Amino acid sequence: MGFSAGAQMVSQFFQGWNKYFNFNKEPKFGVMVAGGTYLCYNEINKYKTSCKAYNNCPANITEPINDNNKTHVPVLLIQSLNDGSVNTNKSCSKDLRADMNDGAPICATINYFNQLTTLKKNDIPHMLLINDSDEHGIATETEVGIAFNWIKALLN
Repeated sequence: MGFSAGAQMVSQFFQGWNKYFNFNKEPKFGVMVAGGTYLCYNEINKYKTSCKAYNNCPANITEPINDNNKTHVPVLLIQSLNDGSVNTNKSCSKDLRADMNDGAPICATINYFNQLTTLKKNDIPHMLLINDSDEHGIATETEVGIAFNWIKALLN
């Protein structure tokens, strides 16, 4: 589970878990709060062609290893609609430059989730929770309950 920059750390873990840790089982799931792929906020990378100029997070990619394998462990993404008041463009149709101290642009989460919907493992659904809040993080008890039940179902 990761929050904000920690969400990108979860994505990085998905990319290299078999290199970072000495075990042969892939992760069962991931939870990302207010964030997206580890390629977010990286204007200089080989995936820049999939980004609009200076967009915070590329579209059509989660992690290269998962996109290439056409599979992905289940992920729960939680995002506030107006996270830090940076999300003035709800459709992700134009470039966004968030002040890193203000919050996470919703496109980081939406772009990641849209790509996830093309990558499934064992038909377990990925989940996206968007709340109508300006909180940078989990904003409601309802989200906590939904997240708890989603994780509980995966562990059973």
